Amino acid sequence: MSSKIQTSVKKPYRDILGSTIAFHIPTFQRAYNWKPKQISQLWESVVTNPNQYYIGNIVVVQHSTENVQSGYLVIDGQQRLTTLSLFLIAIRNYIIQDKEKDKKKQQLQKHKDMIEELESSLVFSTSFSEDSKRIKLIFSKSNLSEIYTKLIYGKNINKSNLDEAQKKFVNNLNYISQLLRDYLKDESKKSIKQSIYELREKILDLEFIIIECCNESDVYQIFEGLNSTGLELSVVDLVKNTVFRRIKDSDTSSLKNAEKIWEEMENDFELSKLNLFPKFLRHQWISYFGYINNSQLYDAIKLKLDNIYDSKDILAFVTQMHEDAQMYIALRTSDARYFRDIILKRTKESTIEKYLSVFALLDSDQIFEVLLAYCRKFILIEEYTKKQFSNDLKNLWNLGLMIKIVSSVNPSKYEKKFADR
Repeated sequence: MSSKIQTSVKKPYRDILGSTIAFHIPTFQRAYNWKPKQISQLWESVVTNPNQYYIGNIVVVQHSTENVQSGYLVIDGQQRLTTLSLFLIAIRNYIIQDKEKDKKKQQLQKHKDMIEELESSLVFSTSFSEDSKRIKLIFSKSNLSEIYTKLIYGKNINKSNLDEAQKKFVNNLNYISQLLRDYLKDESKKSIKQSIYELREKILDLEFIIIECCNESDVYQIFEGLNSTGLELSVVDLVKNTVFRRIKDSDTSSLKNAEKIWEEMENDFELSKLNLFPKFLRHQWISYFGYINNSQLYDAIKLKLDNIYDSKDILAFVTQMHEDAQMYIALRTSDARYFRDIILKRTKESTIEKYLSVFALLDSDQIFEVLLAYCRKFILIEEYTKKQFSNDLKNLWNLGLMIKIVSSVNPSKYEKKFADR
């Protein structure tokens, strides 16, 4: 990977924020997914260490398109960059609340100055116009961009309208805000203003090594290569990057279409249950090719993709995956409209629709790999009659119900039998 690195330089976080360079979080990156444990570890690193504490690497590549402002594409480091931004937003929000308390004390100017300083750390202006303000950390996925922008500008948020990925931002900000309140209580011997100032300085003094890679065509290969250097990528991340890397650099149309389809697929899972995506990849594979365990899944998918040489065929692979994902989500969420419009398009059979609607009640992952295969077969193969389909669903329901009642049965013992159906 070293041959693909152009420059490597140490920079404090304040220099990163102080520049007019934007940092883009691309579509091939996983969603922001840090948990409280990881946030607490970063928080402790900030508050317990001296200033100029080294916090890790940021791997980037120069990025500029007609539709996107120039800057860096972040290959590695978005979780820390996002969390540090939330640290600053939490401090800003705390000061705003403190400002309301201090209205009678005529100390509004000090609050105003600190608020403006914090907000200017997260946005920059290309001119003196308010309309020229640009957020420095830019999320390519629209749902993430929307929630992050609202948090940056302190907009009201209706949590009931958020998807799972957006809720992660809000929940993590709430958690960080509690960490901040607890920290300021422990710093009671100092003034609130002094404690906040020192905390802000510690955050801004954190040091990164910025590793700039040579060109954008190597992005997917570099990102996948990070897995062998200690970065834990999920099977979803690995498959996504393998898919994009298999598309020829010259075929920009196929690459853009594949990225768009994959983003739609991720959004579909985020709107339902984010943790279904890795399960779906395995269940989809089993529905086509038979049993495989989690540890073998990525290698099997990669081998299949490595034997596809035409970018259009890779795009067809992604398109089929998206169609299967939509069916999988509908089956897991008992989406009656999808059943009627897609699966039962050639026959409006109420008995089959009832069967399809109740499988989610079994709460059995293993059921859905077989159910996906049956439904796809019914859609694609006319010789597979509605009577055969109905009988197969009935037998599968009875088997799943029996397994649920006999709770002592280990799912791994009967999954191989399901995969052979």
